Amino acid sequence: MQILIAYELPAIFFGSFFFAEIVIIAAAFLAGQGVWPVWHVFLLALAGTLTADSVWFFVGRKLYNQLNRWEYTRVRYARFSKLLNHIAHRRSLATFFIIKFLYGTRVLMAMHFSASRLPYRFFIARDALATLAWLGVIISLGWVAGRGAFGIADVLGNVRAAGIALVAVLIAYRLANLWFNKRVLKDGETEE
Repeated sequence: MQILIAYELPAIFFGSFFFAEIVIIAAAFLAGQGVWPVWHVFLLALAGTLTADSVWFFVGRKLYNQLNRWEYTRVRYARFSKLLNHIAHRRSLATFFIIKFLYGTRVLMAMHFSASRLPYRFFIARDALATLAWLGVIISLGWVAGRGAFGIADVLGNVRAAGIALVAVLIAYRLANLWFNKRVLKDGETEE
């Protein structure tokens, strides 16, 4: 959080580009405490996320094909690749929403869509809509935690309460992602 406070708005853009939800939730938390407007967080996180997704899309085709050439990679990730192909096969807007909310799949799916020759305009249009919804959820979580923690910190006179609230939101978000990932992996295996 100290980096976010020190470098402010550029840190949100680059943080969302490289580290995604962890930086975005922390920035939204700070927005909830009045450090900067929440819409700044939203716009910079949107720009950083869409830029990162676009970079992975354009780099993805070559990198995905290189990784797929190695026997070790193909064998080790065969189960995940099966699910990836199953989810990505539809290419619907719902698929993009699922991908955004599954922790750790964003980069792989952008690479997969690129390798499968999906047109960029199709990819970015659906990715932007899914990103808007995803950011709405995670920024809201961080902002609400920041507002609540700010009130708790005032009442208790303790800055630690603000940190505990942020950690609680990050843990809840991660646990929800783990549960959702296990649920989708389980459903993907039983359908075939």
